Amino acid sequence: MHLKFQGSAVRSRERSHCILGAMGTEGLVLQGRHIRLEPLDHGHVDGLGAAAAVDPSLYQWSPVPQGKVEATKYVENALAWREAGTAVPFAIVRLDDGVVIGSTRFWKPRAMGVAAGPSAQWASLRTPARSATPG
Repeated sequence: MHLKFQGSAVRSRERSHCILGAMGTEGLVLQGRHIRLEPLDHGHVDGLGAAAAVDPSLYQWSPVPQGKVEATKYVENALAWREAGTAVPFAIVRLDDGVVIGSTRFWKPRAMGVAAGPSAQWASLRTPARSATPG
């Protein structure tokens, strides 16, 4: 996955609790071989509505906005959470044709305490002083 910045990615407002607070996400684009994650905005509403209509049975266990009105509310909520620093929402775009195929988000991004496997959490505790301790 590649990390790209398009346009201005720096925000003047800082949030010490959010890893992306000072950097912002307006120009943050994450791209793999098949999809691109780009910051969710109102320009993705129609694409999200169309993606949800393809096969509603895929979303029987999770709430997915159906139609333009629900997709608009969904995007507005996601943008409010981004503004509050509690989520970083992205549209999922297929690279082959540029079609919006869904959305995702990182919840409560934090500089410390991000959910990680035990080995990753343990690695942060390995300091030179600790590793030099006998026993």
